[in-house]
This record gives sequence, structure tokens and C-alpha cells, in this order.
Amino acid sequence: MKTDVASLDFGIITKSLQGLTLWQPIAIFGAAYLIGLIFFGLLSATHSIFAELVGALLLVALFGAGYLGAGHFLSAVAQDRNPPTLVQSLSFGLFTLPRFIGLIILEYLSILAVIIVEVILVEFCRIPVLGGILSLAVFPGIFLANIVFVMLFFVMFNLTGPALWFGETISGAFRHVVAVARRRPGPVIFLLFSLAALAALIGLFVFAVAAYVLTLMAGYVGLLGSQLLGVITEFMQSLVNPFAVAAMGGAFAYPYHVTLNDHLYPVSALLTVACSVVLVIAIPNNVLMLGLAYLYDVNTKLVDSDDGSVFVDGVMSRVSQVAERTRQAAEQARQAAREASRRAAAKRTETPRPPEQAEPNNGEGSMAHPAFCRGCGASLSPDDKFCGECGRPV
Repeated sequence: MKTDVASLDFGIITKSLQGLTLWQPIAIFGAAYLIGLIFFGLLSATHSIFAELVGALLLVALFGAGYLGAGHFLSAVAQDRNPPTLVQSLSFGLFTLPRFIGLIILEYLSILAVIIVEVILVEFCRIPVLGGILSLAVFPGIFLANIVFVMLFFVMFNLTGPALWFGETISGAFRHVVAVARRRPGPVIFLLFSLAALAALIGLFVFAVAAYVLTLMAGYVGLLGSQLLGVITEFMQSLVNPFAVAAMGGAFAYPYHVTLNDHLYPVSALLTVACSVVLVIAIPNNVLMLGLAYLYDVNTKLVDSDDGSVFVDGVMSRVSQVAERTRQAAEQARQAAREASRRAAAKRTETPRPPEQAEPNNGEGSMAHPAFCRGCGASLSPDDKFCGECGRPV
């Protein structure tokens, strides 16, 4: 098994440019997106919040299905197989969408597990005395570990879609993306940025061409030009607030002599803008997705899929062991702190007994001089030797 992390296949960059000549993935992506817009527009016309929510969900679902369907077509190109038809690709995208959502949830749960472990370790650092000592190793360790985790999850999320394009199950896709992220993070990240930069340059060029053509059309269609500009403005606003797209149909009616054509012009302008947006997004995305398909296919052949499961199990086992040892040390420290606190509280509650006050001495032994006569009960003075009433000796 070849796992040279320093190897780079720059042929992936040049092969991805083949996406400029493939119209089928663009048609798959564009058809799904336009169908989603139609459903959203029809449901939004009911002016029901529930219907608008359903329309928005359908738009997102069809957008995801178009993404997965186009990727499925491109995966066949990457492996030099007979590509599926447009209908087969769209069907694959719709049926694979739940698997895609499940894989994304699984990856986010992995992130949540890492965060929970780190929060527990940070809480241990709040223990008196011992916590400060633990923080000397925990804080730098968490920082360095998070750098590694960010790189791993960056690779995993970018290869999530390509893993499903090739028909992987959720568990198989997760094992593959983890194995690639662990064994080949450097080459994959470099090629990901290279593909993104290439797609961005192509997107800027396509956007400039589309903007020039739209401006040219707005100039020679005459009266429709102002409406076309208004539709473009409304369309851009709808990207921020999708629910505003429902108002597009009647937003640009002529004030005089309204005819059927006057109602259809804004619809035509909207379709024109929608086509331009689909092309601006789909053409560079075609290049990027084909590059991702090649990237996933090449790198999964260089790693062992079981290595991902072994790595995840090993990490979770080591994390559990460290967390258990830290928990035991923290519990011992808590018990010692509670015992010390109990002893200190006991010392504070023990008050010393005051010394017994000595009774006054009359100079004749330790017997104190009585205040009353023991015979008749008459009052006596300190100098009396005998009772003045009964004569009894004091």
C-alpha cells in the first residue's frame, strides 16, 4: 500500500479542465435547480407560510440532488466508465440525498464528540492547585490537537460529496474520507486549494462574459431593458431573501396598455437571468467537481479503508483512557480538598474553654467568706468574724 504523503498528482488539475467540455453535468445541475425554482414559485404564490417553507425545502433538496447527480456523472468520467443518462443521474441524486445528509450529521457528531472531550479537559483544569498543573499540558495540547482536527475535518467535508458520487454507503464513505484525511492531508489540501483557485478564475471569466451579454441585451431590446435591469435587481435581492421571489411575477407591469406580452416580458427576463446564474455557477463548479472526483478516486486507491475505522476507534479509545485517568486524578484531588476543608472547619468550630475564675480568698485557707450567716441567714460584712444576730462564728 502506497502512503507517500509527499506525492502530488498535478495531472488532476489538468484533467479537471475537461469539465469545460461536458454539458451533461451542467444540464443535470441546471434542470434540478430550475425545477426547484418552479416549485418554489408556485408554492410561494399561495401566500402561505407553510407552502413557502415546503417550497424552500424542495428547492434545497433539488439543488442537492442536482449536485449529487452531476457528481455521479462526473465520477463515471473519472473512472472512464460509461456515464449514466440525465434521468439516471437525477434519480441517483434524489435517492442519495438522505445518505448525504446522514454522512454530514455523522461528521458533525464527530466534531461534537471532540468538543465535549475538550470541554471536560478544560473543566478539570478548574480544580484547585491540580487544575493549574494540568493546564500546563492541557491548553497547549488542545491547541495543537485542534490544528490537526481542523485539517482532518477540512479534508473530510470536501470529500463527503465525492465519496457518495461513487456509490459509497455512509459507513464506507466515512472510513474512506477518514483514511484519506489521516494518511494524505498535505497533498489533498494543496490540490483542494489549487482546484478552488482554478474554479474561481473560470467563474470570474464566465461572470464577466454573462454580465457583458446581459448588458448588451438590455441595450438593444429597448423597452425591455429597464425591465431586465429591474428583474436582475429583484433576483439579486431574492438571493438574500428567497421568499421575495414570489413577488417577481407582477413587479414589472407596464403602466399603460397592459397586454399579455407585458406580463410575459418579466418572466422571459427572469428566465434569462436564471440561465445566466446557472451557467456562472455550474461551469466553474463542473471543473471543481470533476477535479474532486479524480482527487477522491486517486487517493482512495492509495490508502486502506479499514485504516479509517482503526484510527477512529484508536483515537476514541485513547481519549477515553486519558479522560478516565484525568477523572480519577480529579476525583482524588476533590476528596483531598474536601478532607482538608473539613479539618479546617472542625478547627474553627472548636472554641477553647475559658479558665475557671478563682473565688476570692479571705486569708484563711481557700474557703471563701460567706455573704450570709449559715445559722440565721443574716447579712454579713467582709470583716465580720461572728454573726451579729445569732453570734455564730463565720
